[in-house]
Amino acid sequence: MSDHYELEGRRIAKFNEIAAVIARDLGLRPLSELSWAEGRRIAEDANHAIEEWEMIEMDLAQSGPTLQMLLRQYHEICEQILEL
Repeated sequence: MSDHYELEGRRIAKFNEIAAVIARDLGLRPLSELSWAEGRRIAEDANHAIEEWEMIEMDLAQSGPTLQMLLRQYHEICEQILEL
């Protein structure tokens, strides 16, 4: 079970990295300084990017390789969780 907790922690940390890159790309302040509404918007944008990653991968090229890499890593972590 500790593997599951470790992977879940990594998944959450990766989500936060994705959200931070999205906020930065939008010209917003660091996540810890955002209002509740701004944070919710960024979380929704991050969830959308995660859910639609394979379909929007070409559109992500303009966001740079960082977001693409983080999304790929996020999905790899999720796959590892499912394999437990």
